[in-house]
Amino acid sequence: MSLTATELNYLIWRYLQEGGLEVSAYALQDETKINEYDDRYGDRIPLGCLVDLVQKGILYYKVNDMIQKGGEIASEDIINMNFNLLNSISQSSDGVEERRIEPTSAIANNTSQPVPLIAKNGRMEDDNDFTVVLKNSFVFPASLASSWHPQQPNMLAWGQRDSTSIICSLTWDDSSKALIPQSQPLPHPPSCKETVSISWSPKGNTLMTASENGELRLWDSNGSIRFIMALHRSPVLTIRWSPNSAYLLTLDITNKAVVWDSQTGQSIQHIADLSTDNTDKCLGTDACWIDDTKFVLPGLDYSLYVYQLGDSQPIGVLAGHTDTVSLIMYNSELRLLCSASDDQTVRIWKGNSINSLQVLTGHSQPLTYVSWCKLEDGNWCVVTCSLDGSLKIWDFFRNKVLDSRIVDNGSPILVASLSPDSTKLATGDSDGNIMFWAITATRKFKQLSYYQPGEVENSNFVSTIDWNSTSTQISVGYSGTSSCVVKIV
Repeated sequence: MSLTATELNYLIWRYLQEGGLEVSAYALQDETKINEYDDRYGDRIPLGCLVDLVQKGILYYKVNDMIQKGGEIASEDIINMNFNLLNSISQSSDGVEERRIEPTSAIANNTSQPVPLIAKNGRMEDDNDFTVVLKNSFVFPASLASSWHPQQPNMLAWGQRDSTSIICSLTWDDSSKALIPQSQPLPHPPSCKETVSISWSPKGNTLMTASENGELRLWDSNGSIRFIMALHRSPVLTIRWSPNSAYLLTLDITNKAVVWDSQTGQSIQHIADLSTDNTDKCLGTDACWIDDTKFVLPGLDYSLYVYQLGDSQPIGVLAGHTDTVSLIMYNSELRLLCSASDDQTVRIWKGNSINSLQVLTGHSQPLTYVSWCKLEDGNWCVVTCSLDGSLKIWDFFRNKVLDSRIVDNGSPILVASLSPDSTKLATGDSDGNIMFWAITATRKFKQLSYYQPGEVENSNFVSTIDWNSTSTQISVGYSGTSSCVVKIV
């Protein structure tokens, strides 16, 4: 086995790009011209390859160290299972006999033991914490959309791929260590096909379901249908309730938006034909309310249009993005708007200006998640995830990355969700794995646990992640296999 200097430089260059360190990547590219090898290696080197090789090297070192001088494998009680870089390069290579692990109590009472070092990322270099592997506590059929009740932490609604939606009350049974379901079906005609979006009202008294054929249905929380709304002719991407639950804003894949009166089921505002060409390019996949009468939609040239309820023309245009707007979120406390795009940037907007307050750059692939996050000290930050496999915490006032992590194997992050208490982030990657991260008081990520669904086929992907109101459970939707509820421990 051999690794040339050129190949190593290429792996480092790719690693810098995947981590969003574009300036460093450019500096290496300028000095070594390593980009010229992209055509040769690009399609053959997976994401996260450098990290994967280093991890395998550490594992090889640990396995090699398990062999004692006599050629026998060391017993389990003297094997140091702390698989990290500093331990692997600092321990003696004379076998494991000299490195017998002392009991925890002995170490605690020994004041001569060295104090673990604190890394620049805020984690201890000698951190022996294990990542907990979680199991599901309830399974339900393949689903593209699920939503927990905003006030009842044990009530979940999901849409299935067989023209059916379900409202389900889940009761935890201590004896069986499982959730006992009580389900209420929400029947749809076969012409509706699968349910693609689902959303509870902020008060939790009504539920909206959107079908693949564009039909919308509004239900009471007890499963009784109230209205059928049929102005969309294409799948609805986004359902957004106004803060007072009086109105609904829906956006479909053809850039058509409709505002509905939730009390009558009637359309009160219809915004369509935003595209000026025939490419059927989706301008954006999200929308949001600023208050009870103003809302934001993706507009022409990937700008943001701010509308007043009832007006046919926007009252403001926010231009800056150069590709599909994927996420829009308003912070009513800061009175700031946040938007993410396939152009790999996040923009922060202030109400009294049409120019971006900040442009956050650092991801090397389109954004898949953005959210405001209020920390324990009361300060705000922005959390982002991307198809480059990275998740970041931003100080958006100073335009600075506070922490950045890459999921295992560097797999693209397809979906993510921040817990209601803003202390945990759940990410779902292209391999179907769900990882749970704590957001610490020092504004760092720390991996808590993860859930693996088993083998995931190429046609199967994580479609949705949603937290319940107490931040103790999540629902995970898979497109081609059983979806599930995971209880966070």
